Amino acid sequence: MHENWPPDLGFQRPDAIWELPPPERGRRAQEGNDLCILDGERYFIRAVLKVPLLALGTDWGLGLWVEVSEVDFRRYHDLYDVDATIEPGFEGTIANALKAFPDAIGRVVEVRLGSSSQRPTLVFGAGASGRFAEAQRLGLTGEAFHAAVGIERPSWLQ
Repeated sequence: MHENWPPDLGFQRPDAIWELPPPERGRRAQEGNDLCILDGERYFIRAVLKVPLLALGTDWGLGLWVEVSEVDFRRYHDLYDVDATIEPGFEGTIANALKAFPDAIGRVVEVRLGSSSQRPTLVFGAGASGRFAEAQRLGLTGEAFHAAVGIERPSWLQ
């Protein structure tokens, strides 16, 4: 076991923001650690998607960006400093590519708001398909988690 295990993974910005050359990015993007707007018409919020780790009995947190409608973006902005756990969720689209789950980017998730001290959480719908949705629904074995974070299993464990 390692301290601070499992290592959560977080993305600093949506991929669409990183794809811009720096001078263009400064003109076209309004950026913050939790909210981004691109070209005044694409809206992103930072949230967390949790995947159960079966061997550890805990969750692996992935800090992802989701693209949302302007209406939902504004609602989240208005509720940012309040407990919004009773608010209904809304739809978002994952805006980061993950090496471990190539099917992640562009996938639709439900964005669930929470307390003012937590980022929203992301949940795949019951009918969602793909490896990432399955990992959230069923969890990952220790071996699958190590593969997802790019750590090979030590030879002495094989």
